Amino acid sequence: MPEANLKPMEEVLREMGLSEDPVAETSSTLNGLLESSTRHFEPGAADIVLAGEKLPGQVGFLPMSKIRKGKYQPRRVFDQEKLALLANTIEDNGGLNNAIVVRPLPDGNYELIAGERRFMAHELLRKQNIYALIRDLTDEEAAVLSVADNDAREDLTDFERGVSYKLLLDDKIVQNQTELSRRVGRSMATISRCLAYFKLPAPVIGMLEENPELIGNRVVADMVALSDQGHQETVIAAASRIRDGSSQDSSINWAKSEVRKKANPHTPSPPKHIAYKERTQLDARIDGRKVILTPPKGVNPEDVLKYLEEMLKDRS
Repeated sequence: MPEANLKPMEEVLREMGLSEDPVAETSSTLNGLLESSTRHFEPGAADIVLAGEKLPGQVGFLPMSKIRKGKYQPRRVFDQEKLALLANTIEDNGGLNNAIVVRPLPDGNYELIAGERRFMAHELLRKQNIYALIRDLTDEEAAVLSVADNDAREDLTDFERGVSYKLLLDDKIVQNQTELSRRVGRSMATISRCLAYFKLPAPVIGMLEENPELIGNRVVADMVALSDQGHQETVIAAASRIRDGSSQDSSINWAKSEVRKKANPHTPSPPKHIAYKERTQLDARIDGRKVILTPPKGVNPEDVLKYLEEMLKDRS
């Protein structure tokens, strides 16, 4: 979600009568800013809209120690290298160009609504304060905005999206998948695909919590189908194979093969040998209702087929 109508930190500081370099400011000046220099603003045309209403807010600096992460933050795993690069960029630029979004809590602290990576980058830098946009939001508005903002990130996995969708549904923030689709701006197909992960056996969901990229959307439907058919143990074993290094495709093919073996437990009969043109023999094998003939090396299968056709004509 866009964090529109936010001004760069340098511009905000200039308007407040401070230096253009926030790093150069003394801690006493910054503490004074925290207490008295937040500035009210009215949202512009591109501001975030919730429930059809543009919400005003305040910008300023807040102590990192007073900000709590919200429960609707979906990301399970953070790329530490990318996080370090973001921290370096923030340090080089002297601060954030776009504020994180928070809302005030009754205990005097603040809940993080949007900007979790920026917040964590500040933690890496051991910053004491962070540039923030403060908005008065209801629990429902905060939940939907947090999910919608994070959902716009392309590097989120379908499982991580599903986690936040499920929270909104479980907490009755949204009443059904149709409303969820409308509020977060995702198609019903995407919503259903992401929620499908929670039809998998609990041990598999536990593996996904540790590695959200473990099972991609190409194979999750097959795994759910096998689980629904009562093959939960096979699905768990397939997920374990993926975790241990096997590809997703080979693991799901293995699972399907195991299910077929359970459905048809008979031991295949050994191939029989049928005489064909003097000393040549064909291997004949029965597979269910099929008869499979395998000619030896150097024999054209089309010649075998013609030979069989002639024999059947002679007997008719």
